[in-house]
Amino acid sequence: MCFDFLAHAPFFPFFLGTNERKIINILGARSNQQRQLIRKAFADMFPKRDLIKDLISETSGNFKNILVALMMTPDEFDAYCLNLAMKGLGTDDGALIEILCSKSNAQMKNIRAIYKTSKLLFLSLSLACFSLLNFFLFLP
Repeated sequence: MCFDFLAHAPFFPFFLGTNERKIINILGARSNQQRQLIRKAFADMFPKRDLIKDLISETSGNFKNILVALMMTPDEFDAYCLNLAMKGLGTDDGALIEILCSKSNAQMKNIRAIYKTSKLLFLSLSLACFSLLNFFLFLP
């Protein structure tokens, strides 16, 4: 079955206002790969806009958080979770261990690249601030 991501363009929030039910029906029933196609189609149709930023501005609370998570690639989501785990006072060691110990070398390389190129803090700076450098001593 072929997925027509352009058929879902009308759901984009700024077209019709925020229709939460429509957003849930479209994003919730799609695989991550299909959501990435929707994200790419949006970027192609509206080069100066970002679908995730539009969803953030049009929604709030836990609904906003889940939409942002749904629209990220798995590696982007891991980088985002690493940032949250190191944000503020203290760290969420359980989250760090769960993410870092369950990834292959290739996945870790992708996560580091995403972390460095995104708006998140550089991973190495965050780790230095929280004295967690030993987590990365064993990475290639």
